[in-house]
Amino acid sequence: MTDPDQTGALLEKTAGGAGWTIGWRAATRALGFLSTLVLARVLVPADFGLVALAMSYAQAIDVFANLGVQDALVRATNSDRAMYDAAFTVNAVRGFVTAVVIGATAGPFASFFEDPRLFYVVLALALAVLLDAFENVGVADFRRNFAFRREFQLSIFPRLAQVAVTIALAFTWANYWALIAGILTARLLQNFASYVMHPYRPRLSLTAWRDIVGFSVWTWMVSMAWMVRGRGITLIIGGMLNPTQLGVFTVGSEIATLPESELIGPLSRVCFPGFAAARRSGLGVAEVYMRIASSMLVIALPASIGISSIASPLVYIGFGTKWLEAMPVIQILAISGVFAVVERISSSLFYAFGYLRPIFWTIVALSLLQFALLAPFVWHSGIVGAAVACTLTAFAQQTVLSILAFHRFAMRPLDLLSRVWRCLLAAAAMSAFLILSGLGWTTYAPGLGASLWQLFVVSGLGATVYTGTLLCLWLASGKPNGPEADLLELIKRITTRLYAYVSRRATLIRAAGSR
Repeated sequence: MTDPDQTGALLEKTAGGAGWTIGWRAATRALGFLSTLVLARVLVPADFGLVALAMSYAQAIDVFANLGVQDALVRATNSDRAMYDAAFTVNAVRGFVTAVVIGATAGPFASFFEDPRLFYVVLALALAVLLDAFENVGVADFRRNFAFRREFQLSIFPRLAQVAVTIALAFTWANYWALIAGILTARLLQNFASYVMHPYRPRLSLTAWRDIVGFSVWTWMVSMAWMVRGRGITLIIGGMLNPTQLGVFTVGSEIATLPESELIGPLSRVCFPGFAAARRSGLGVAEVYMRIASSMLVIALPASIGISSIASPLVYIGFGTKWLEAMPVIQILAISGVFAVVERISSSLFYAFGYLRPIFWTIVALSLLQFALLAPFVWHSGIVGAAVACTLTAFAQQTVLSILAFHRFAMRPLDLLSRVWRCLLAAAAMSAFLILSGLGWTTYAPGLGASLWQLFVVSGLGATVYTGTLLCLWLASGKPNGPEADLLELIKRITTRLYAYVSRRATLIRAAGSR
């Protein structure tokens, strides 16, 4: 069943949630950058390294035990008191056991690295895991009911407190304990805020444990498959090459996947409750899927191509000449970001409907394919070969998940193509312009001034060509309903709300001044 009004309302809620989620990512990045700038001048690299080593260990154990109980609450058709109690109990037991394991192995971990300071740091991080375990699971309602503004508030204030405490104690203590104190402050405040912001009060009960575990077990298996795949890539590249080459590949990968991590990922997180709501309401998901996927492609496609085209000035300005080997890695891997859109949306759709078994086996099969490709490609071409192998695997993964999604939910690929052909042509025009002009995909570092000029000129001209071509094609097609219309409507709503907010603030300021 498809109700245009309900579908439109659902899309509007999803778009609003996306704004808050992307805002949270941007705020977190900005706060992290500010904190790093200050702390780098107060603390020594060894302090950061010590905490990073301990956190990697604690997070590996915590991720291994993560069951995703909040996702189970978000997608549940009927989430009653018994289900919330079971979710809290399962999460509390999981967190308690995980914290005990981390704390019990702190000694051997510190002995292995021959640094007794790690013992106390790991114990402190075990406490952080314990605090997470007893967070109020009622806050899952924020995502379930599209109250992403409240989720933003729940997370941003503990993050601000973490930055303030860390910086203040860094000047006072001048050692790694400032970083640990900041982490514990954030976890404690977020735990406290979860009970202030939501009325649910947990009780220990496992009455509805099957409703939680049935979904959570497959969530855990998918998470484990992703973890094994990520660790496998690191081990193969690091084992066949050297730590320096692995570091270059890792940094290049992080830059190349910025559109995926900062845009596609947050949007996919919002899509999950959107699809879950469609499932609960009995709405057909085909229209929702097509409109979200096409709108994301309109944005993600030029962003991925753009980062690939400016890899040279980006690396030179951001990291210096020591990291120039990362340029071809970024140029290749950024293109794989194009394949992430339909893959991520399809995964969110499968999560919402509980079809996790196909995702699990797809990841397993494609992990084997990726490992099989990595060995010969790395042997032949080093980290460039690794980037090619990862891109080929990303393309294969999108193809498989798209076929599964289209088949399972009775959708046609041509329906998606009819919505995005204009953005595909616009991206092709943008790429052709950057190649023919010699501005994009350069392989040299011309100096700081020239790199800055190239960065801004290529970005500006590429965006202009893409946007101009897309709008011309849309107008020539008679301004059909599609991603262009959806994005223009979203921009209009945001502008209207921003104008209304500024007007209200100005009125209040004038009223206060007239007293």
